[in-house]
Amino acid sequence: MSATAFYEPLPVTSFMCKLLCEARREMSAGDFRHLRDFHNVCLNKELKGLREPAKKPFFNMEDGSCCSVADYFHKRYGCLPYTNLPCIQTGSETHQVYLPLEVCETVAGQHCKKKLDENQTSEMIKRTAQPPAKLYNEIRKSVRDLVSSSEQCLREFGIKINTAPTMLKGRVLDQPSLVFENNSVGKPRDGTWELRGRHFYKPATLTRWTLLNLSRFAQRDSLDNLVKMFIRVGQELGMRIQQPLDMTTTNANRTPMRNILLEEQRKTASLEMVIIVLAKNINYAQIKQIAETEIGLRAQSVIDNNVIKKCNPRSSPTSARRSTPSWAAPTPACWPRKSRTSS
Repeated sequence: MSATAFYEPLPVTSFMCKLLCEARREMSAGDFRHLRDFHNVCLNKELKGLREPAKKPFFNMEDGSCCSVADYFHKRYGCLPYTNLPCIQTGSETHQVYLPLEVCETVAGQHCKKKLDENQTSEMIKRTAQPPAKLYNEIRKSVRDLVSSSEQCLREFGIKINTAPTMLKGRVLDQPSLVFENNSVGKPRDGTWELRGRHFYKPATLTRWTLLNLSRFAQRDSLDNLVKMFIRVGQELGMRIQQPLDMTTTNANRTPMRNILLEEQRKTASLEMVIIVLAKNINYAQIKQIAETEIGLRAQSVIDNNVIKKCNPRSSPTSARRSTPSWAAPTPACWPRKSRTSS
C-alpha cells in the first residue's frame, strides 16, 4: 500500500491563510486587503488561472449596462470584501468567466506534487508508519470495498476477484550476528545495534577534516561541543579522530552550494571529510549530489551519534561484518523485528 499527499478541501481564502502565513504569525482574512507583491507571486505559483483583481474586469449585462465582477457579486450575492484579490479565470477564450477567490473552494482529491516541508513530511511518516497487522487489515478492507463498489461492472464482464490474500510458505530467519573488533560478536535487536562497550571491526583514523556550518542558529559554543562529542564518541568506538583543521560559517542563501563546497575542498589539501551543520531550509539531497557525485568530497551532515556510525565506513574501514550464517536454502524468507511469531 502506497501513500501520497493531497490538497485539503477548504475555501480558497482559508487555503491562502495557510499558504501565506509568515514564520512569526498566522495570516488572517483581514490581511488580504494589503497583499504585497511577493504574496501575489506565491499565489500564482500555487493557484493556476489567477488574473486581475475583481474590481477591474468589466462585462456587459443583459440590459446593456457595463458592470465589474466585484459589483456584480456584491449586488447579486451580497458583500464581496476583498475586491483587490485576483479572480480565477475559467471558461473558454471566447467566453471568459471570472470568479472571485472568496466564492471558490479547492476540490477534494487533488494530488499534491510539490516537495513537502519538514512538518508535512513528519506528519506523513506518522500516518503511514503503521504496525504490520493494522496495515494488513486496511489493505484487505480496501480490496473488499473496491470489489463491492464494482460488483455490477465485474458481473457484466464475467470477472470474479478473490479478496483473500495469497498464502505463501516461508521461514523466519534469525538475525545475522555482527562481528566487531577482536571478534566480539553482537546481534542487532529491534533493528538497532548495541554499541556500548564495543569498537568498530576496523576503526578509521580521521586526521584531515573540517566543520562547515550552514545554519545561522548554530553558535560557536554549540559547534565546539559538537566537535568534542564527535571526537569523544569516535574514541569510544575505537576511531582515532584529530581536531578539525578548520571551522567555517557560511550563508548558504547568498552563495551557490557548489561554490561553497568547492571552496571548502580547495582551502584544505587532501581533505578526508567535511562535517556539515545544516539549516532546515537547505536541500540535503543537493549537497550529497554535488559533494560526493560531482566534486568527489566526502560529506556528512548528521550531528549526533549517527555521524560516527556513518563516517566510519566512509573513511574505508569497517564498522562491523556479518558472521557466516549456518543456513543455506532457496526457501523464501523474512526478517523479524520484535516477534518471531508469524501468521
